[in-house]
Amino acid sequence: MTERVGSHEIFELLFRNLDRNYGLVDSDCFVMNGSWFADSMAGLRPGVAINGALSYGPIPLAPPPFIAINPAAKPEIERAIGGRISPAAYAYTGPGSGPEIDGALVQLIEDHHVAALAGVLGMEGPQLPFPQGGLMDVLDDGREVRSHERFYHRQSGRSVARVVFDGMMLYQLMALAAGWRIGHFRSYPGTKVFAPEVVHAGGISYWERVPASNLSAAAGLPWAAHIDAILLDSFVRQFGASGVYAARADRLTASLQQFGVTVPVLQRQLEGKLSSAGVGVSDDRWRAILSQP
Repeated sequence: MTERVGSHEIFELLFRNLDRNYGLVDSDCFVMNGSWFADSMAGLRPGVAINGALSYGPIPLAPPPFIAINPAAKPEIERAIGGRISPAAYAYTGPGSGPEIDGALVQLIEDHHVAALAGVLGMEGPQLPFPQGGLMDVLDDGREVRSHERFYHRQSGRSVARVVFDGMMLYQLMALAAGWRIGHFRSYPGTKVFAPEVVHAGGISYWERVPASNLSAAAGLPWAAHIDAILLDSFVRQFGASGVYAARADRLTASLQQFGVTVPVLQRQLEGKLSSAGVGVSDDRWRAILSQP
């Protein structure tokens, strides 16, 4: 690929070109239990469109950090709902003059999607579904927040300007509307997981966009920041850095200095977090990044 692309574009590429079962694992999803790969594929039984390890709610959808996909479902779903469906993010309206949510490719919800959604998703108001995992609220001040936080932000005087279904979410709702199932070979709630068989801190690609007022050395950086900084530092020490990696390394170094922490400090903190969750930090796969240089 000659241009940088996001996960939504990768979803589109795979959905349009693969005709056999396959899986997706996010770059920041660390699987310690190798049986997951076979288990996820084995769960793609007839009638199952997606099989996942993590779970959104209240409708139990499977978020993308680790999912297996049955490509045979897509044409059947489109026939059932009477139109096209993509694995990309979706919104009822465009973003106006502001940037798209997470810089993602967001498509517009069409009439056949609205009709199919009526059978599976409750609505709080026009173009405003009730809170659901994988649904983001864009507030009237431009902030992007999880829909489950809607009540809190309303109490703070904010309103919802538009909602965005994250990648793979509307697709799964259309699958349910078409009579297909979403399977779960594991059922970890949400997407932020620290467990012996999987670690996914979430947000590794966008934690830096969190307002500085929400971050402090005292409160601690998010775990995504720990993993981001530690992995990049390890990579640079082994192989050097150039281009976007060099720029990112410089930016992260400056961020760490701002919060008064160093990579060794982050390594010790992350090791403690992993150990408390029962993760085997003595495993060579973790030791490779937790060891001091």
